[in-house]
Parts: sequence; structure tokens; C-alpha cells
Amino acid sequence: MSHRTYFFVVNSGVQNILDCCISEGVTSLVYTSSESAVIGYSNILNGDETFPYPEPGELLVGEYANTKQIAERMLLKSDGTNTNSGKSCLRDGCE
Repeated sequence: MSHRTYFFVVNSGVQNILDCCISEGVTSLVYTSSESAVIGYSNILNGDETFPYPEPGELLVGEYANTKQIAERMLLKSDGTNTNSGKSCLRDGCE
């Protein structure tokens, strides 16, 4: 697949989900990503959400991994966004 196709499917889809959550007052979102978003040239041992992302040129699995990393960053950036319900803010992932 081309980068454009991966980007459209993964990142546009995530943005649509985020927009709907914020618009409809959804306060929790669990996103299942892929280890591809963090696989670089070093081994991952006990990795969690704080594991640093490799730079895009360091990813071993190409465009798919790049779009998954962008999607994860979009979700992390949305954490704490006020929803239109006025009740709470969007939290992604698990605590």
C-alpha cells in the first residue's frame, strides 16, 4: 500500500473517532495500536506507553509503522481534551 492509503485509513480514521468522541461527550477511549509504532533498531524490554518512539527513519517496518506512530501521537495529544458534554475530558488508553 502507498503512504497515502495507509495515512488515510489509519490517521483519518483516528481523527474521525476523536472528533466523534469529543462531539458526543465520550470521555474514555481505548485504542489498540501496534508494536510497529515503536519498533526501531533496539530491543524493547518491559515497554509501556512511556517507551520513546524511534525517529521515522529508524523504523524497521516502513509506512504502516509511521502511520501507527502518528495515530498514537494524535491520541496522546488528545488526552485531557474537553468534550462537548461539559462533563469531563477525553482520556485515551488505560491508567
